[in-house]
Amino acid sequence: MEELLGNANIIELQKQVLSDPAMKQTVEQVLKNPEMLDQFKNFFKGGRKRRKSYRRRKRKKTKRKRKRKKRTRRKRR
Repeated sequence: MEELLGNANIIELQKQVLSDPAMKQTVEQVLKNPEMLDQFKNFFKGGRKRRKSYRRRKRKKTKRKRKRKKRTRRKRR
């Protein structure tokens, strides 16, 4: 887990970010406020909730299509 984004070392990146006073203050504010922390986490999750709902709808749609095919096959015979 030490290496992220190719050759960037996380420990060095953390030191650089926390050495900047403005960034350090921003990080502290995010960690103190639970709502802001949730928004921050959701930003990096990449919209997992949206993808899940899309997949769920897609699965339901394919199930409906399969049922329709079965019904039409029975009627044709």
